Amino acid sequence: MGGGAIGLASALVLGLRGARRIDLVEPSALRQATARAAGFGDVYSSSDLLDDKTYDLVVDAVGLDATRSASMRLVRSGGAIVHLGLSAGDGGFDIQRMTLDEVIVAESICYTPNDFEEAIGLLEDARFPLGDWLQRRPMHEATDAFREIADGKTQAAKIVLVNQIQ
Repeated sequence: MGGGAIGLASALVLGLRGARRIDLVEPSALRQATARAAGFGDVYSSSDLLDDKTYDLVVDAVGLDATRSASMRLVRSGGAIVHLGLSAGDGGFDIQRMTLDEVIVAESICYTPNDFEEAIGLLEDARFPLGDWLQRRPMHEATDAFREIADGKTQAAKIVLVNQIQ
């Protein structure tokens, strides 16, 4: 769930680690193009296009009630959801289904120095295609950059803001 920086990076890492099938859900047509350019052919505009209880692992890099609910719908019995998104809301998880179907939910938000070292190593790896999913913009464009990401009007999954000293 989500073709932003965390969702796209998670999908790329899963691919490097040998995942046989990776489907990405991203509503923005521009970010869908970025994901396809990074090598993902199976990119969907909505989780409604995917079959229920199909996936062993679902990564929710958005964290909205709707994406948590979709994650619950898509994960198969005995599967796992990794919840990385930190958006508003507190609903979407079906505790009864999690218990009866033995669905594992793992949360993560903080990263260790080793995680950053591994991420840098992956960025240096030629098998990790950056393509156009990373953009640099001057700090004074921060408001526009955040608005473009939120409105799905940029193909960038990540915008890095830089101070320009004059």
